[in-house]
Amino acid sequence: MADIYNGYINQQGLVKMVGFDGKYNPIAKTKDLIDKYERAQEIRERQQFVSRYKYKNTPKGIDTEILERILYYRGRVCLFKIDDTYYAVPFALKGTIDGYGRYRAIVPLTFQGSVMVGKDGKEYMGDGTFLSDLTLKVLYDTDQVDGTQDCVIMDDYTNGISQYILPRYIVNEVYRKGLAEINILIRHNLISSARVYTIRVLDQGQKDAVLEEIGDMEESILESGKRVFPIRSSIKLEEVLNDKKLETKDYWECYVSLDNLRENMMGIENNGIFKKKERQLKGEMELEASSADLVYQDGLTQRKKALERFNALFNTNWQVEESEVISGYDKNMDEEISNYPQKEEQDD
Repeated sequence: MADIYNGYINQQGLVKMVGFDGKYNPIAKTKDLIDKYERAQEIRERQQFVSRYKYKNTPKGIDTEILERILYYRGRVCLFKIDDTYYAVPFALKGTIDGYGRYRAIVPLTFQGSVMVGKDGKEYMGDGTFLSDLTLKVLYDTDQVDGTQDCVIMDDYTNGISQYILPRYIVNEVYRKGLAEINILIRHNLISSARVYTIRVLDQGQKDAVLEEIGDMEESILESGKRVFPIRSSIKLEEVLNDKKLETKDYWECYVSLDNLRENMMGIENNGIFKKKERQLKGEMELEASSADLVYQDGLTQRKKALERFNALFNTNWQVEESEVISGYDKNMDEEISNYPQKEEQDD
């Protein structure tokens, strides 16, 4: 069980929460329809998450897409250098913390884990170390570089307690689940609102014969378009299942509102938290946009501060800025609004 403290999850225990222990994997679990909807929502959210910022002059060895994926699932990442290659991987505490609760030293971990052998003798994916016996000292201030530091830590957002952070994957889980549930309601409403015809039969034999041809009601409507079903009851089916009001529009408005709130949580501006039928006031729209902008700027600030320390430690010029996709402006004047250039420039 992950070590939980005041709503925050310890990095060492987080691996089990996101399913990297090989025994239970909620990321890949799709047992039924709602799990499949949640899986689709997660993929879409991850695509949005990794596209929010644009990196330039990325050092050799670091893939910024993988870096953002680690931030999505882990909440933070450590950046360091071995020989001539730079790395961005998850980490765990190694040793003690300072007076602010920050890790003095860390041990880098593999992103997807490594094969471990449990007490039962069976193999499973565990939170393996990146390199055995590798300990890195963390730099927190650019003016304290003295040759003893080995790495810097990048957080996705401003955390409440220095040694704990809740990844965006877990923070937004409640919204993704809600969107999946609305998808189920929309599907159910569409099925229920379809016109159903009935056939009255004399005995069980006739009923079985008709059912053999017609099949299941729901599958028939969805797959083959059949809408004729036999009954033996004296009560007419149309009196029990009257034409249900088609409420799909209302459900979709709820879906859009919840999805806008989810995007707002990641700093992505949208059409408003609450989509009203009447005209929305300009002040309301500006307030919602400013809320998303503050969240976005916080994420950008955390990345810039980490890269400032990284550049001071390794004498590089790694930069991060607002994505063209987010801003809607063609900053590099290539006549295309894109998050990534055709080929990202990298420092040697």
